[in-house]
Amino acid sequence: MSGVFLLYAIAFFMSAFSTAKVSVYTVGEFAWDSAFAEMDRLLFFGKDAWRFFDWLYQYPAFMMLLNLFYNVWLFAVLGVFAFFCFQLPSRVRSTYLYSWLACWVALGVVCATLFSSAGPAFFSRVHPGLAVEPYQDLMERLRSIDAYLIASDYPFPLWALSMQDWLYNLHVEQGVKAGAGISAMPSMHVSMAVLMALGLTHVQKWIGIIFWFYAFIIYIGSFLLAWHYAVDGIVSFILTLLVWYIVGLFVNDPKRVSPYQ
Repeated sequence: MSGVFLLYAIAFFMSAFSTAKVSVYTVGEFAWDSAFAEMDRLLFFGKDAWRFFDWLYQYPAFMMLLNLFYNVWLFAVLGVFAFFCFQLPSRVRSTYLYSWLACWVALGVVCATLFSSAGPAFFSRVHPGLAVEPYQDLMERLRSIDAYLIASDYPFPLWALSMQDWLYNLHVEQGVKAGAGISAMPSMHVSMAVLMALGLTHVQKWIGIIFWFYAFIIYIGSFLLAWHYAVDGIVSFILTLLVWYIVGLFVNDPKRVSPYQ
């Protein structure tokens, strides 16, 4: 019954999160895009992160699979959350569920508002009038791959492009829907992927290894598909580890933990 209650409660939580995420722009006005783009160049020896992995764009099938893994992320997040909801009470279960909520609030709302940024896919749209559009080549590369996948009858196109258009249209219309809102820093895709890997490693190590590999795929996809700057995922990784550690200290404190946990 507690698992069922948690699943119902999380539906309301995610609805509230979507509303909060839409307000990120109204507070920060995407002021950090240029700074994070420059950080990427510092990290990758003067190049944008996607240019450092430019050779991967030569394989349309790889990009299609990368996009597929990126899209099934939501099902993985909800599935692993449900798995822990229905586990018997334990410190791992409590740490995972508390960390899950903490990451969405601390990273997805607080940090996203303080470091408001749109990401490469939206850079030229939210910062119009630039003499040089820094991510025009990236977007043209993705559109070219998408057109090739469609023309060659591959199973899936690059859904990232249509999703980015949908999000931007909602942003212009100031619409509030599930999944709406534009926010790059920090990457919740990476944060949740890392959290899943942390939690499942404590359940079964070989499953944890699979999910650590999945987290790496999500990180690579986050900037190859123009959703994020590479630094977004790095910050998410560090902050998620920090959240897990702090929550773990709280859960393991015998003075604060119920004797039934």
